[in-house]
Amino acid sequence: MPTIPPMPDERIAKIGEGLARQPGRVSGAFGRLCLTNQRLIWNPSSIYRWLRIEEPFISLFAELDCKVGKPSIWYGFPIVLETKGRSFWLYIHSPEILWARALRRTAREWANAIEAARQTAKG
Repeated sequence: MPTIPPMPDERIAKIGEGLARQPGRVSGAFGRLCLTNQRLIWNPSSIYRWLRIEEPFISLFAELDCKVGKPSIWYGFPIVLETKGRSFWLYIHSPEILWARALRRTAREWANAIEAARQTAKG
């Protein structure tokens, strides 16, 4: 998976794996989620980019709205990520259970970490 170039003074705060799904679509794409002190980056695995199924999601905190969504019977609890131009659900891998399920606690931890990073970035 190619790396996305860092911004000046950017530091990684949290890294995870997850499945991203677009509203209204049946399938999703696996990839890596990276929370920094300046932005949120979800980078799909190379096969999804090669097949043009999914592109990286990169958002500065000022442009991002994030919340824990309603659960899916198949995937668990998503983080709902919305910007002016894009919206999708991100199901974060929980090591405690099967890969395909995201726990409410895990989604809440990520949503809280994103909000904390947003507040820190605002200064």
